Amino acid sequence: MNLYFGGVFISAKLNPKEKLFCYYFIISNNPQESAIKSGFSSPSKNAIKLLQLPKIKSFIQQISSSNYDQLLSSFIIKGFERIAFGSINDSVSLILNHQNLSPSSINNLDLFNISEIKKSKDGGFEIKFFDRLKALEKLSSLSSNNSSSSDFLDALHQSISSSGISHED
Repeated sequence: MNLYFGGVFISAKLNPKEKLFCYYFIISNNPQESAIKSGFSSPSKNAIKLLQLPKIKSFIQQISSSNYDQLLSSFIIKGFERIAFGSINDSVSLILNHQNLSPSSINNLDLFNISEIKKSKDGGFEIKFFDRLKALEKLSSLSSNNSSSSDFLDALHQSISSSGISHED
């Protein structure tokens, strides 16, 4: 199976975790963090092993050379979407069950929407979330930027069409 990304066909011999590791690594350049985020156990050991595999090296090189800006934009948009539309269920679980959670189970919680956690002197927790409205505004702004360039191209195409110039000229 081949993957088409940024105008380049890339051989997709990797499992989903390995691909996710590669994408995180391209953005962060941090092997251990990439292994953690992509769900590998023993992230330190696996990160080193993964980066030594020829298929991983090749995939990272192909993706990096294809279109880094497009990949970065995609991650930024996905991040704003997670903030704007993401669930807070795991955050509530953290508050209600914090004494019963092991470090490994805490690592599996989706706490992406949290901007700050404080523990008060009386043992309670205060959790602050990223602003969903600001995330929606950013998404709207990014969307209008993309559509305005599309509108420009549509207007240019219409202008050329009405001038009588053909595509072959």
